Amino acid sequence: MGRLARYSSCPAGLQDIRGERNVGSYIAGLGAYLPERIVESDELEKSVGYERFGLKPGICRMLSGCKTRHYAADDECCSSMASIAAQEAMNNAGVTADEIDVVIFGAVS
Repeated sequence: MGRLARYSSCPAGLQDIRGERNVGSYIAGLGAYLPERIVESDELEKSVGYERFGLKPGICRMLSGCKTRHYAADDECCSSMASIAAQEAMNNAGVTADEIDVVIFGAVS
């Protein structure tokens, strides 16, 4: 029966589900970014004109579960926001860009 390869880059104390210290990949830090402009559900309802469709105030929040949402500024794009989040993740992990092998990007809009 073969054994899993041992990785010297595994931080002390990091173990797999069997308790063995052979983890080759791990999440060292997380980062996030939210645009500054906050739009509340009632403001969104007014701007879209929900009342002209006969919808009661508060329906947007009730259906989405969101009280507020963050809107990107005209000069913000996914890559600029991701760059800010990546810098935060590197700071949290205590690493530099040269030390990173892979970046996983996820976005919700």
